[in-house]
Amino acid sequence: STLSSSSAASDVYKRQTINNVLAGIVSYRDMTHALRKSYFMLEEEKTRLEDRANRDPLTGLYNRGYLNTQLTYHFELAKRSGNPMSVMMLDIDHFKDVNDKYGHQCGDEVLKRTSEILSEKSRAINIVGRYGGEEFMIIGPISDYKSSQYMAERFRVMMKNEKFRCSENIFSITISIGVAVWSASFNSENDLLKLADDALYTAKRNGRNQVHIAESP
Repeated sequence: STLSSSSAASDVYKRQTINNVLAGIVSYRDMTHALRKSYFMLEEEKTRLEDRANRDPLTGLYNRGYLNTQLTYHFELAKRSGNPMSVMMLDIDHFKDVNDKYGHQCGDEVLKRTSEILSEKSRAINIVGRYGGEEFMIIGPISDYKSSQYMAERFRVMMKNEKFRCSENIFSITISIGVAVWSASFNSENDLLKLADDALYTAKRNGRNQVHIAESP
């Protein structure tokens, strides 16, 4: 009798009626379970929507807003820990020629394939995104100065060797890359970003299809 009374006390029931007709009996335990399930479903949906808001709709990479947020985070982390990080700016050389010669739909396919290569071949710890147009950014911690140069050169070679196909057309493209490595001399993440951007344009001015590593101030 003690067991049955304890069980009854732990599971209270609620009558469920529709138009004053008994439709069923629901326990508060079932109600709690249903509410908990709904909560987790809402949290999953919230996470999914937030992730979508941070993504570029064409390539699926992170967008410029999220990249800027992550740049601030990694810059502050490097400043606190003293462990270096790098910003890599990549730009597809003569991308306008691809659009003019093969069409904008082909240009979109080039952007998507480039995004796949950068995402697949980058380290899981890196943040890879489309900064705008045909320009991409990769942010992440590094072991030293040379490792960022090696990584950038690897991306350059991979893109040069990739064969792009649009309808009956098969062609290659190249990319230019500018890299800036964090040091304690930087005042803000914007200074680091500007240095990487300047390094990118130096690579393009010097003939494209190359990597330029900026010197820290």
